[in-house]
Amino acid sequence: MSQPNIYEELSNLKSRIELVEKFLGLHGTNDLDTVIVPARHEGFQDTFIERDCWFPLNIHEKWISQMKFIAAYRQSPVSAVTHFAPIDRFTPTEPSELTERQKQSGRIYYTVLFARKAIPIGPIPRGNPPRGYLQDRVYTTSAKLFSAKTLEDIR
Repeated sequence: MSQPNIYEELSNLKSRIELVEKFLGLHGTNDLDTVIVPARHEGFQDTFIERDCWFPLNIHEKWISQMKFIAAYRQSPVSAVTHFAPIDRFTPTEPSELTERQKQSGRIYYTVLFARKAIPIGPIPRGNPPRGYLQDRVYTTSAKLFSAKTLEDIR
């Protein structure tokens, strides 16, 4: 069995996103539907790629219903957004997966479960965004993400 062509798969995914957006009345709007999360190499490989999820994510409840997609910004030395996945659902992160600091913060942290395996995109390099950009999650639109040449285009 041959491996699927990643560019063909990405094109098919873009088409499906456009169909879903059109069906939901989102096509052509500026509704934020994508969260970009910073990821270190170890966490990215183990969690984003192998476990098909991301955690812990500190996200306000009002954003949960709007987020349809998640993208990973891989920190240095990659320094680029490289993967994308549709979101299946958010669940509270198990306390055993949190640091002591996170447990004591009083915040609710979520695990983002993917609807399917993450696929490679871009890469969308860092460019010259403001200092501190992408040290935490960033919200954007899937349209901006897929048309971006650098992270500056996502802001």
